[in-house]
Amino acid sequence: MPGISAGLGGQINNNIQTDGLIGYWDPAYKKSYPRTETTWFDLAGSNNGTLTNSPSFINSNGGYFDFDGSNDYVTFGDDDAFSFGDGSNDSAFSVDAWINMDDATNFVVLVKGAYNDTGEFHFRGNSSDKLHLVVYDGVAYQAQLPDALTSYEGQWINVTATYNGVGGSSANAGIKFYINSVVQSTAAATGGGTYTAMENGSGALETGRFSTNQGGSYTYSNGKIGPVQIYNRALSVEEVKQNYNAQKERFGY
Repeated sequence: MPGISAGLGGQINNNIQTDGLIGYWDPAYKKSYPRTETTWFDLAGSNNGTLTNSPSFINSNGGYFDFDGSNDYVTFGDDDAFSFGDGSNDSAFSVDAWINMDDATNFVVLVKGAYNDTGEFHFRGNSSDKLHLVVYDGVAYQAQLPDALTSYEGQWINVTATYNGVGGSSANAGIKFYINSVVQSTAAATGGGTYTAMENGSGALETGRFSTNQGGSYTYSNGKIGPVQIYNRALSVEEVKQNYNAQKERFGY
């Protein structure tokens, strides 16, 4: 299945990669966001998102949500399909999204579970504006971009993270980042302890916020989020490029 066609009922002709696509939310399509709902429907399955505290739908660039950095977020619930570890072994996954950050600090793309002890993975900016993918085994084990994303604030960019599921002490080496389909260099940053694999936890898949601890302290995205895709495999360089090309004109490229 090479792509998704305009038969979805939206305005955009979309040729994104669909092999391994297990979650796809795109407000450009009225089947995904009917314009009057508080539900953001999943075009790849049944994991629909609940718009919480009224992120604003903006009808430009095909359609996107604007998050105020205060309390807006979307939760897609907990599904085993979005867990990529069983405590002993990891499996591969990828996250692909179009974002426009008003503030890159702690900007959340897509996360599963809370920080550290209940977390599974976080794809987000950190307090230093560096985009990173964190996979958790009770302790953080992550890779991040060596340069801050601050210079990208105020513009649409396509961000992709892929993880090949290698697990163990090589987990960092299994992570790749792309900005506008161009692979980036990474810098490893690990937590304490010995990483084995992610656990299959009960935390929700969410965009727009992440919990910094199990007690529920949150940080929120300040900016705009368009289409979001999650895959149960690591996309290739060519497939990341395919996804970028499918949407780039919509976002001014």
